[in-house]
Amino acid sequence: MRVLIVAEHNGHSLNPSVLHVVNAVGKLGEVDLLVVGENIAAVADNAKKVVGVSKVLTAEAHHYKGFLAEELAPLLVSLAGDYKFIASAASAFGKNLLPRVAAQLDCSQISDLIEIVNESTFVRPMYAGNALETVECQDKHLMLTIRATAFEPVAAEG
Repeated sequence: MRVLIVAEHNGHSLNPSVLHVVNAVGKLGEVDLLVVGENIAAVADNAKKVVGVSKVLTAEAHHYKGFLAEELAPLLVSLAGDYKFIASAASAFGKNLLPRVAAQLDCSQISDLIEIVNESTFVRPMYAGNALETVECQDKHLMLTIRATAFEPVAAEG
């Protein structure tokens, strides 16, 4: 199975949370990283160095500059056919984007993962972290947001 991670960045370098997400989803299959934005050559070069990433995809256009979910969701929907999992950090960016993609693909969104048991079973906190919920889902596609602090980062020097 393949996993696509939507890389959050500041236009110059990857957000450190991306390195945690790569580690988290690495057990699900081959990991590809999508870098989207305007003038993203430096970010794409940094992304190529991340250990555990098989392929770096780029989408560069002016309308991607602001990282608006309304602009990015159609791109992810068009790429979804090759991936069972699309993931991002459980940040405002990921929690805004991936539910839109899930709605367009008619699939499940599983948020704030702290453990990946296998390709269909995940653990996430609930009730302000006072309880843990184990979720199992067999959808064709799954949108996952990963709680970055629950996983160690991979190296960015590969």
